[in-house]
Amino acid sequence: LEEEALSYLLNTSQNVMKEEKNCVELKGDWVVIGDLHGQLYDLFTIFEKYGLPPKRKYLFVGDYVDRGGFGCEIVLLLSLLKLSYPSHLVLLRGNHECEKLSKHFNFQLEATNKYNNKCFSLFAEWFKCLPLGSSLKTEKGEIFFVHGGPPSTVHDTEELQKVDRFIEPPMEGVVSDCLWSDPLGDDTAEGLDDETMVEWFSVEFEPNPDRGCGMVFGYQGLVNFLEKNNYLFCVRGHEVKQKGWEEHRFCKGIIDQPLPLLITVFSAPNYCDFYGNSGAVMLVWGKKEDEEGERLEITAGEERGEEEGGEVEGLYKIETFESVSHPFVLPKSKNGIAHTLPLIYTHLTTLVKWITSPDEEDKEEKPEEKEESEEEKKMKKRRIMREKILTYARMQTMLEILRDSKEDLAVIRKHNEGVLPRGLISARGARDIIKTKAEKFREAQRRDKKNEALPGARLGQESVVLQNFTRMRRKSILERESLEREREEKGKEAEKEDLGEMMYDEVVARKGELSYPLERHLHKTEFEKKFGMTFADFGKLPAWKQKQLRQKHKLF
Repeated sequence: LEEEALSYLLNTSQNVMKEEKNCVELKGDWVVIGDLHGQLYDLFTIFEKYGLPPKRKYLFVGDYVDRGGFGCEIVLLLSLLKLSYPSHLVLLRGNHECEKLSKHFNFQLEATNKYNNKCFSLFAEWFKCLPLGSSLKTEKGEIFFVHGGPPSTVHDTEELQKVDRFIEPPMEGVVSDCLWSDPLGDDTAEGLDDETMVEWFSVEFEPNPDRGCGMVFGYQGLVNFLEKNNYLFCVRGHEVKQKGWEEHRFCKGIIDQPLPLLITVFSAPNYCDFYGNSGAVMLVWGKKEDEEGERLEITAGEERGEEEGGEVEGLYKIETFESVSHPFVLPKSKNGIAHTLPLIYTHLTTLVKWITSPDEEDKEEKPEEKEESEEEKKMKKRRIMREKILTYARMQTMLEILRDSKEDLAVIRKHNEGVLPRGLISARGARDIIKTKAEKFREAQRRDKKNEALPGARLGQESVVLQNFTRMRRKSILERESLEREREEKGKEAEKEDLGEMMYDEVVARKGELSYPLERHLHKTEFEKKFGMTFADFGKLPAWKQKQLRQKHKLF
């Protein structure tokens, strides 16, 4: 799009979303789409299968940009659909819809390469207008939708409506909780005793050690929020899943749950082009009296067993899809000419060398009047040829350095106002100089890494409660491993005692406990009388001791 058209589209769609509440109330049947992360062609797959508005209504739970190469196109397409059919499209905010994260990942680079910094600022303002959540009344009850999870400090939807969402997400607070939170995983309950399991089920909200902001919400925290607002369950995105979705029941089987408490939907298949995961969408049926437009039809698909989940008749159904091919995007949204320029330079210098080199006809001496002597002429030719060779060699070396050290040079250029220091490429030992400078910058970046995160964020710092679960889990694993080793040792001892009833040469043949075979057979009683120990005890001796005893008793 032209800049003027882009500006109009983003600004007018912003005005529409500004009129929406923080938590949008939905009516009718909806197709719920999880994280897209710039994968435009997978969004096309969804639209081709289920249709476009106004035939179908879509709810997006956030994360439209970053990672993939078509974040701009997704935002602009959804903005256009929002303007055309505002009641058939609801766009929630994800944690990647913020200026800080867009700069950290690739969306800022994508937007500035395709447009400019001014347009990126328009995208950043568009992010702030996205609602935080939504709800839908169904025949069985009401469902809550959010990107990350329920807020820890706001307990009902009415309070959520009063929050100022038109801001950059802070490190903590309601906006941060809605965008960044994660559920407490079932793996954290592994190996916990009954007393600690009671504590595990009592967890409400704890600081998120992996994200540096937002919360980890446990069973009790989620249940309190759902019961307070009369919600059946919560639907969110935020996490990639191997099959594209996951139902969270918080240790299923311990507590009887007819419905999952939480469902994660992720709609970016083969995430980042190497995860190999499936994508998923969720079809949700609203109340019939709230019906608007066409009803969703159940499409034929694989039958799922009760244990597999993913479907509740008349309420929801989750369907999966695989990734499709998309146009190749060069790293950092670089254009083809800039990416191949070093290679072009290399071939260009080869061409120049061929053009400037004398051909066979030029090599033939032509009779002409010469003021210089033959010796002087030869010396001059040698000097010219030598200068040409040296010039070409220097140019070739510089181009090889540009090609081989392009990543290090990008780091140096980034910290030098976009240009390389004069004479850096042509300096003696340029590769070592470039590497040293790049490592220096990388070391500075490493030391400054905490400042690149949200202000005040401490990664990997678990709360006391989560530390206790981790400690108990590790203790349980160690105890289990110790018990397995003990059982294994007891099994070996019992086996050796059983073998002690056999002839000793059979022990040697079957167990290999002696380094040398016996020349004659000894019964158990005769062996114990001669050696003063059982077969099993003899087998425990080191090889050198066994050999010494055999030599002593002449049993070679």
